[in-house]
Amino acid sequence: MEHTEIIEPKKYKPNNKTSDKKYIKNGFVRRSNGYIISQYLYKNMIKMVLYINPEENYLNTDILHNDHLFAAFYNPEDRHDNLVYDEVVRKYNKYMDKLAKKGLIKYEKKYC
Repeated sequence: MEHTEIIEPKKYKPNNKTSDKKYIKNGFVRRSNGYIISQYLYKNMIKMVLYINPEENYLNTDILHNDHLFAAFYNPEDRHDNLVYDEVVRKYNKYMDKLAKKGLIKYEKKYC
């Protein structure tokens, strides 16, 4: 039996040099001392909500399924043979890499 490596979410941090104008131009909305954006990662079922507070050097990502945390994203034990998880993480990494290329965030390291 072939063993395939499980894809993992990358970890990111805010780019403290990003301007308010740049966040807004890229679809973020101002919220409680920071910026928020949401993006569907799997059909219209699994959504990422990204909150960034550059002043506090804080970045939070919630991956939600029906308004509850998508467990497989956070718990490695739920990842085996989970094709939805694979799709969600691929899209998450791709979307976050795109934000990093625009200078909104920085790649830090693997998530877990």
